[in-house]
Formats: sequence, structure tokens, C-alpha cells
Amino acid sequence: MTIKNYFMGQAIDVGKMQSPIRWIDPEIIKPVPIDIACTGPKTIAMACDVADQVSFAVGSATERVEWAMNTARERLEETGRSRDDLKIGAYINLICDPDEKKAISMARMLAGLVAHFTAMKQAPTEHLPDQLKPITEKLQTDYDMMNHSSEKGEHLDLIDDAFIDWFSIAGSPQKCIDRLGELIDLGLDHVYLLGGSPVAEPRDARLRAMVEQTEIFATEVLPSFK
Repeated sequence: MTIKNYFMGQAIDVGKMQSPIRWIDPEIIKPVPIDIACTGPKTIAMACDVADQVSFAVGSATERVEWAMNTARERLEETGRSRDDLKIGAYINLICDPDEKKAISMARMLAGLVAHFTAMKQAPTEHLPDQLKPITEKLQTDYDMMNHSSEKGEHLDLIDDAFIDWFSIAGSPQKCIDRLGELIDLGLDHVYLLGGSPVAEPRDARLRAMVEQTEIFATEVLPSFK
């Protein structure tokens, strides 16, 4: 609640001082919404208690997002908080390309990165599905943190095509429309799309290629969700 109060212009304790953001006038500027990214059941429950928005980082498999949504709803029922009082969304791994093999290849690094969120030190694994649990347990000890967001990560040897196809949305525009539609139908209020690039490095070229790759999604998938 300290952060929430701070963004509403209230003073917080900083050592022996009271420190507000002086230019915030709550009568003019609406409070900044607190959006908490969540992967595990405890974080989802905590976010449902204090956040304005909850965004799941559990991959793009329908059953994973459905599990997260059910976990959030159960917490709201326990506390009596209204579903209308909370925006719920998800980070979605999505690579759109007519060449499905190419799309899956581009999604490998991202799938490993997001799967790692379930593999933090001492994170619970008993609730994970069979497709994810063994990978999570290996990533807890074998994750190549030096190459966290790189195609060079040694942990990517654990991320095979079948896992990527389940954990991410990777393939043709129609496949993306179908899979993304399933997730939105679960009741998501918003999505953050995590994309991929056909260029691994250097970084600038990688980012430019990622933007170009996103154009396929923008022109052939997004119109279906207007």
C-alpha cells in the first residue's frame, strides 16, 4: 500500500523524512494504477488483494491462463473483492508467421525466458502441469542467467518444439487468431504481447526485425479482435 499511497500524492517515510511526489494533485491527476505481474499462486493472491491490475506471466497455453484466472477468482471470492474492481490480463508469447517452423524457432528464447518465471529459487512446482513441471525443475538449477534474453542460452536445449507449441502461440495468422481468441474468451481484460525476431544480433538489427515481424500480426490478426 505504500507505493499506492505514494502515487496518490501522499507522503511516505524515507529515513527520518516525509517524502511526497509534490507535483501530484489527486484532484487533477488520477492515481497511477498498480499492475502486478504474477506467475505463482501466492503472487496472484497477493496481487488480487492490493493491485489495480493483475497480469499473468504463465505462458500462453490455454490451461495455464485458465488456471491463473481461476486462482484469481478464488482469491476474490475469499476476500469479497468485486471482479469489476480489478483488471486482469496476461503476458502472451506470440509469434505470427505463415511458416510455422520459423515461428516456433523464433519463439524458443522467449519460451525459455517466461518458463523461467516458474523456476525461481524455492518456487513451488506441485501445481504445475506435466508439460511444464520437469522443465521448471531443471531450470531451477540449470538456467543460463548470463544469457537470460539471448538465443545463446544453454538452457534453451531444454525447450523443444513441442513445448514451444504448447507454451507459446507460434504459427500462421489463423492459428494466432484461434489461440489468442481462446485466451480472451477466458475473461482477460488486456494482453501484453511478447514477440520474437528472426535476427538474433546485433541488438539494434534484432529490434528492427522484431517490429517488422509484428506487422504480420497487426495486419492479419489484430483486425479480428476489433
